[in-house]
Amino acid sequence: MLKGRNMDGLQLWLGEWESIFSPYSQKVQNEKEKEIFSLSKDEEKKKAIRILLVDDEPVTREIFGGILIEEGFTVTKAKCGEEAIDKLRENHFQIALLDIKLPDINGVEVYKMLKKISPKTVAIMITAYSVENLIREALELGAYTCVYKPFNINEILDLLKKISTL
Repeated sequence: MLKGRNMDGLQLWLGEWESIFSPYSQKVQNEKEKEIFSLSKDEEKKKAIRILLVDDEPVTREIFGGILIEEGFTVTKAKCGEEAIDKLRENHFQIALLDIKLPDINGVEVYKMLKKISPKTVAIMITAYSVENLIREALELGAYTCVYKPFNINEILDLLKKISTL
């Protein structure tokens, strides 16, 4: 069917196909509008959600961070408490995932600074250790919840979706 068509003909044919089959074939004023129009509402919402992921384990930061990015979230990673505080001062985050056990200062101390720097940021504490006193303190200070490692990624994604609708 395409034999013998030149590139202009192919472009015309593709344009005709798009106008028939694509629900998004409206003419768009500029590239930014086109990009926004092509995203579903959930994807737009996720993209707008900035997450700070603080964990001293490189594997957790890279794999978990990568999954969150693949899911459409904007993720910034920090490997220690001081780095997390610096990033909090530089950017606004809607959600912070804070490991409780960090090499320099614990995640609860980071959370206390987070509340001063960015009081509207929702904090989820994460831990692989039984540190009930620190977990209790974080929750009493207003952390949303604490999730224990190893965690189920789907549960975390559901939690993030729930928080994003607050």
